[in-house]
Amino acid sequence: MKPGNPQPLTPELRVELEVLAALSDESIDTSDAPAVKDWTGARRGALHLPIKIDPDFEG
Repeated sequence: MKPGNPQPLTPELRVELEVLAALSDESIDTSDAPAVKDWTGARRGALHLPIKIDPDFEG
């Protein structure tokens, strides 16, 4: 999939996403992702990857 040009959602995928969006927080199993209790080493924006835009690009 190219950025900025996503393929349209299939009807099946749209239904699946609507079902997931309707779930309450309590019904989502997060037991395999333990809560982070110590954020002292966290850095804001550490995963941000800037991109270069070609000035000659027309899109």
